[in-house]
Amino acid sequence: MPVMTITYQRGAFGQEIARRLALKFGIPLFDRNAAMNYFLADIATPHDTRMLNESPKYFLNESSAGVSFRDLLSERLAKYADNNNAVMLGFSAHLLLGSHPHAVHFFITAPAQIRERRFQSERGGMTIEEVRKRLTGSDRKFRRYSLVLYGEEEQDPFLYHVTLNTGKITVDAAVNLIAEVYTDHMAREFLFDSTEEAGRIRHREESSTIMKDPSEVPFAQVLDMYNIRWIYEPKTFPLEWDEKGNITLAFSPDFYLPDYNLYLELTVMDQRYTGMKKKKARLLNELYPGTNIEMIFKRDYDHLLRSLSTAGEMMSDDGKNNSVLPDSFPLG
Repeated sequence: MPVMTITYQRGAFGQEIARRLALKFGIPLFDRNAAMNYFLADIATPHDTRMLNESPKYFLNESSAGVSFRDLLSERLAKYADNNNAVMLGFSAHLLLGSHPHAVHFFITAPAQIRERRFQSERGGMTIEEVRKRLTGSDRKFRRYSLVLYGEEEQDPFLYHVTLNTGKITVDAAVNLIAEVYTDHMAREFLFDSTEEAGRIRHREESSTIMKDPSEVPFAQVLDMYNIRWIYEPKTFPLEWDEKGNITLAFSPDFYLPDYNLYLELTVMDQRYTGMKKKKARLLNELYPGTNIEMIFKRDYDHLLRSLSTAGEMMSDDGKNNSVLPDSFPLG
């Protein structure tokens, strides 16, 4: 799963957007203080931490690990991004992670006059001159961090996947746009970038499959028929452990739909296992908040297969699928 970085100008609602994204996906949010505490707490002294917050040049000093604080933080962020997802807010995370394949970078901006009005509204009692001075100082500080750390301009659009202007779009729209890009990037990781995962994917043209249950093959064909991207058993979630920390119960949902951020578990072949699967789904929701899981029961499965059997009647002359999803399909 990718990490998203949010770089923002004061008064552009970057903090609110980052907060909503973290809640939407159920993933951690790291601002500057949280990042310093999480990634550098074992290395940075209280003096180091204070100086890192005050001076970008201090990042270039050598840490007790034998490398600069900048390089150490970059290395640890990259290692975290290899196997975890999060929202990274500010602290030049887009530069520290750079072109990491599991990082998606966003820049949140707005026209100066709009930012000034917003900031003045938040800080009641400040004159417009005081507001402009504060925002100018903030912009200068962020620009200095980028230039000192990497010699890059903070507002260079080529450093980001997407730049959003909240003077033209709402916070809700910005969150939804970022979520779409993030989900698409997540799908690309599974579908295109990973050799290991590529071997787990079955397209409609393939004649062979590694699917464990015969019922999963026609279900995948239904997803293909509706042009829904899917990944087969992409992840295993540990659910219970013994006193030694060994995993005693785990859950590998049958399908993941990256465009819907949704896991699906089929329970159609042997109804004796339905209770256990329900338990696993309940534990997954409790232990991994923000992870969406739906059970596909036999009645829903049979309905979907009936739609597959009539697919030929719903194809247009040019071979494109013009049908709509059955009402019972759990994507709403």
